[in-house]
Amino acid sequence: MTDKQKILALIREWNHDTLTLLSQVKKTITALEEQKKQQIISYFTYSLNLANNDNEDHFIIGTYHIQNLSHTFITNPYICIKLDDESPLHFSGKYVYKPSHSTRQPKGAWEKINDHTNRFEYWLKPFYDQQIKPFGTLSFSNFQLKWNQSEPFSCNVMGFTYCDEYKDGVNALNQIFISKS
Repeated sequence: MTDKQKILALIREWNHDTLTLLSQVKKTITALEEQKKQQIISYFTYSLNLANNDNEDHFIIGTYHIQNLSHTFITNPYICIKLDDESPLHFSGKYVYKPSHSTRQPKGAWEKINDHTNRFEYWLKPFYDQQIKPFGTLSFSNFQLKWNQSEPFSCNVMGFTYCDEYKDGVNALNQIFISKS
């Protein structure tokens, strides 16, 4: 083997080693980018109050939480709380319809952004918080679900979270299911 052939063999070996190293670097960069992608979870917490008397209503006081588990901001978050069609539940909470600029909104208020006559879907966006900080939490607090105990029924309450980063939405980790026979 001549000196020229030895040098060419070394160059081919170095090229192969360089390509292998570049491939490993690309895989590492891709893995790091995946870790930095937006990650959010949402879930309900709630307490249930069952009435003893037939003429009293049952109720749930709940909160819908959105947690940002990423290193970046979540922008323009909004939620949908959906009750089953024909649900006997009455939903109430700290939300307003198209707020006027002349009235001051309470801290923690949300705006209902869908048709106010729809009593089965509540599309809500926070009035003041347009971002969720990295590793931060945003909550729609202390909503109430009421129903009369005299009629048998079952109902599911589902939650969905949307934002600029998740335009197709993310399902809540849990649901509220109520059944009375």
